[in-house]
Amino acid sequence: MGRGCDSVSVAAHIRGLGTALPRGEIDAATTGRLLPELLGLDARESRAFASLVQRSGVERRRSVLVGEDGQLALYARGAAEPGTAQRMAAWRELAPPLAIEAARGALLEAGWRGEDVTDLVLVSCTGFAAPGVDLALIETLGLPSTLERTHVGFMGCHGAVNGLRVARGLLAAKPHARVLLVAVELCTLHLTRSERTGQTVASALFSDGSAALAIDAEGPGLRIAATGSMLVPHTADLMGWDVGDRGFGMTLSPNVPGAIEDHLRPWIDSWLESSGLSLADVGGFAVHPGGTRVLDSVERCLELPPHALSPSRALLRDLGNLSSPTVLFLTRELLAQDAPRPYLLLAFGPGLFAEAALLR
Repeated sequence: MGRGCDSVSVAAHIRGLGTALPRGEIDAATTGRLLPELLGLDARESRAFASLVQRSGVERRRSVLVGEDGQLALYARGAAEPGTAQRMAAWRELAPPLAIEAARGALLEAGWRGEDVTDLVLVSCTGFAAPGVDLALIETLGLPSTLERTHVGFMGCHGAVNGLRVARGLLAAKPHARVLLVAVELCTLHLTRSERTGQTVASALFSDGSAALAIDAEGPGLRIAATGSMLVPHTADLMGWDVGDRGFGMTLSPNVPGAIEDHLRPWIDSWLESSGLSLADVGGFAVHPGGTRVLDSVERCLELPPHALSPSRALLRDLGNLSSPTVLFLTRELLAQDAPRPYLLLAFGPGLFAEAALLR
């Protein structure tokens, strides 16, 4: 376990931030009623799932699959679950519009034209297509044909932090670059019935959305001051994400919050110290809401005041777990609240890895 801190001084400023959500919404009551039927759960499983929904902290979330009638496309009553090919066909159709909307918002806020972008960093773990979202962004937004593309794939909920690291590295190599970072996830494509630990939790928590950043070296704007990464030892079996015949499957152990609580604090203290900071200096926390127990564990081990994670808890309540775009949604909220800087972005993913970014 290392300090995992990038302490090189690089000028990388967030000039614009855009977000997008599908119109379709699923509330907690619908989740508890509809999903057990669609997933073919028996009476005992349905009761357990309803209890899980009540404890999840999620009151409503968005899905690209929800139609005007409130039903979920791809999941017909009594029909076999869709295969991975069907889910990826839905991805090819439904992911680009969300990514385009978020990217357009980031470009508008930055005052950039599409042709100004030199580099595209695309972040996602819920779908694959080539060409796919990247080509849709190029054609719709007028990005140059000479655009250089990087895909940050299949890294889970902390993928946007990895994307920030890539963008910062690009600007270190090419100070005049203009980087468009786009994170898009359609988590609800992967609802499935499974005995795998964590799959039912995922069905109650995860949602769909996209967020995008326009980043350059000129400023003004939040500066990406540092990023860091830590592998929590002996946790490879606690969280996993793989491709199966019925979509992408998740392993999520109930021991994840405890592992975070046991190992996070020493690393965070050391990592912040390398930037001349302590936790007391952090003005805003964008902690990925992987669930209420994860937030509780982070709050305890970092000894945070109760209000520190209010944005994370509110986002979990109103939008669910958006996977990789989530920390960018939280960053937008901190900016809207005019929270004092610096901001600490923190997310967790398969490995078990903790990924962090410091925004000043």
